[in-house]
Amino acid sequence: MFVLAAAGGAAWAGWSDLRKKADDAKSKADDIRKTVPEDMKKVVAAMCQAGDDSRRSDGDSEASRARDHVRDQLDKFHRATREAIDGLKPIANDSEDANHSNANDLISELEHRRDAIDDQTRAIADGRPPVIDYIMRQSESARGSHASSCSSREVSLDGGTVPCIVMDSDTCTVVEVAFDNDRSIDKARERAGRERSWIEHEIQRESPPSSVANCKKVQTRVDCYKVCPDIDNDGTFREVSPSWRDRCSS
Repeated sequence: MFVLAAAGGAAWAGWSDLRKKADDAKSKADDIRKTVPEDMKKVVAAMCQAGDDSRRSDGDSEASRARDHVRDQLDKFHRATREAIDGLKPIANDSEDANHSNANDLISELEHRRDAIDDQTRAIADGRPPVIDYIMRQSESARGSHASSCSSREVSLDGGTVPCIVMDSDTCTVVEVAFDNDRSIDKARERAGRERSWIEHEIQRESPPSSVANCKKVQTRVDCYKVCPDIDNDGTFREVSPSWRDRCSS
């Protein structure tokens, strides 16, 4: 009797250890589920705080950091899952074992979680989250749409090219476009200031170019837009339309 009780206790102890291994794998899966949206939000934040000339590179850099972080967690999760499943298989294959059914259920649950985690992390683990291309495409589209409000575009002068001029009677407004953050707005204001100087220099000539000949007054304006998608709990992003502010100041 004592021997049987001891054997039964050993079996239950072994089952308890296997359950702990399965629970550890599940816990690691839960950690990854939390990590992915947090890392994706950091990618979006990096791009939305970047200057116009470094938006993609800053996004790629943050995505690379996120890739390494997620891959490290994935390695630990896959190892824990594999060890738990390997330990459960002998019981699952033994129809006489009292935990046969429970072992099969646990294996199915762990395999389902593994597949779900692999699907959720595929893009970020490859270092190519689609939100980067999305922000870049939407930014380009926003700039293109805004250009339709210009009276003249890509005006070539001795100093350089003025991307956008809006005419209102005899007032010419140099309009620059910036992403809605301090770095981009400051750069846009600098560009607009230089472009205004070019026009003011041209209209002082005896025969100014026809593109600015009607400008008696010259002023500047910076319009800014934002494309910063929200990240859902699974790490996917929600599509958003660019939001605009006119006459932005940093």
